[in-house]
Amino acid sequence: MGGLAEKLATILYAGTPARPGQRGWDHEASVGRVQVKALWDLGRRPRRRLGKVGTEVDVLVAVVFDSAGAVSDVWEVERGALASLLGSSSSAVVRLPWVRRHGKRLELRRVAAAVAHLGLHMSDRPD
Repeated sequence: MGGLAEKLATILYAGTPARPGQRGWDHEASVGRVQVKALWDLGRRPRRRLGKVGTEVDVLVAVVFDSAGAVSDVWEVERGALASLLGSSSSAVVRLPWVRRHGKRLELRRVAAAVAHLGLHMSDRPD
């Protein structure tokens, strides 16, 4: 799912993927360095922890997949919110509830167009 999330974010942000093995961020775009995290709900054990994010990131993008593998939501968290999370640390663990409080959900039409471009499916969500 992580690879699909990165491809989706590259389309959404018209970015250039990082070189293989790049640590800390996944692609560069007009918004800066973008770190992409994927989350999925597999039924009994939904994953809520997105993992670590570091200081070299300008934007965090969280792609949420439903239990069928369809894209449910895409969230963006900007550098200011990430800086407050990090404080004086070089990295911090990010969880979905924090992303929902401090980020913004990307517009459905924008996400749906990128999802269709990749041949993926969107889950039904109220807007």
